[in-house]
Amino acid sequence: MKIKFNKKILISFAFLSLLSITAMIWLISKTKKAQPITSPKPNPTIEAKYQGSFGEIITSEANNLQFPEKLPLIETVNQTLTDSYVYNIASSLGFPETPQYTNDATRGKVWYWVDKKGSLFVFPEIRNVQYSSALPYNQAVGKQLSDVMLIEAARKFLLENSFLTDNEIGKPEITYLVRSTRYEGFDPGDRENALLFKVTFSLQKSDYSIFTQDNTEPTTTIVLFADGTVWSAQVTKFTFSNKTGKEIALKTYEEVLDSFAQKAVLMGVTNAEIMLRDISKDSLKNTSVKNIKLAYLLGSNQSTTLYPIFVITGESEVTGYPQKVKTIFYMYAEDK
Repeated sequence: MKIKFNKKILISFAFLSLLSITAMIWLISKTKKAQPITSPKPNPTIEAKYQGSFGEIITSEANNLQFPEKLPLIETVNQTLTDSYVYNIASSLGFPETPQYTNDATRGKVWYWVDKKGSLFVFPEIRNVQYSSALPYNQAVGKQLSDVMLIEAARKFLLENSFLTDNEIGKPEITYLVRSTRYEGFDPGDRENALLFKVTFSLQKSDYSIFTQDNTEPTTTIVLFADGTVWSAQVTKFTFSNKTGKEIALKTYEEVLDSFAQKAVLMGVTNAEIMLRDISKDSLKNTSVKNIKLAYLLGSNQSTTLYPIFVITGESEVTGYPQKVKTIFYMYAEDK
C-alpha cells in the first residue's frame, strides 16, 4: 500500500518543528542566564600524603600572629624556559655549553651538567633550575659575613647568573642551619653554631614565598657558607599575568588553629631516618604547632593560579619512633 503525503501538512510540520527547537533554545538560554554566577574557588589540589589524625594538637608554642583579612589569587602564564635562559645560567656558572638530556616521568625533559665543580639540573617544562656546588658543607671559609651581607650575596648570585632580574626578587628571609645531632642533615638553629645559611626570597608580585606540592621549600632558595659562597640554589621562574586575581577572605590565626585537625595536610617530615611514606595511618600521637606563616601555592605543574596557603611547621610524636619528628603542613588560607 502506497502512502501519500500532503505537501501542506509536511510544510506545517517542518515549521512547527523549527518553532519548537527555537523555543527550546530560548528557554535554555534564559535558564542559564537566570543561574547565579559564582566565582571560582580553589580546587582541593593539596594531595594528602598521610592518612589519619594528628593526635592531640598542642598549640601553646605557636606565635600569635595577625594575618591580613584578604589576599588576591595570583595568575601566572605557563611558559617553558627558553634555550637562551638556560644557556645563560649554565655559562655564568662555568659549565660547558652542551648539556646532557634525559626525561623525568613527572617533570618532563631534563637538561643537566655535572663536573668536578658541581651540578646544574634544569626542568624547562616546570620552569625549575637546581644548582649544587661540589664543595663539602664543612669546608674552611673566609671572613664570616653579617646577615645583611649574606642576603646581598644571595641576591647578587641570582642576578649575576641570570636566574632572576632585579624587579623579580622580593622580600628575603634567612634561616641558620646547624648540623643535626639526630640524623644526616641539618636543622634550623642559632647563628653562633650555623654551618650554612639559607636565604629565601619571595617574588615581588606575591610579597610571600611560593611553594609547590613537590617541595616544602620556597621556590627561590639559596644556601650559603658563612663567607657568602653559594653551596646550592633552586629557582622556579614565574611569568605573571596582567590579569588581576580575585581577592579572597583569609582565616584568622585562631581559625587556623581551630581547623588544624580537619583542614591541615601533612606534606613532609625533615628527619632523614623516617620518610613520610613510611608513616602509617593514625601513627601521629601528639603534634605541637610551632610556627604559622602565609605563602602561595602552585597547585600543580600545569596550574597557572597561585592560591594563598598557610605553611605550618611543628613537631610530632610517631608510634614506634623514639624521637619527635619535625613536620610540615599546608592549609588553604581561604575562610570558607
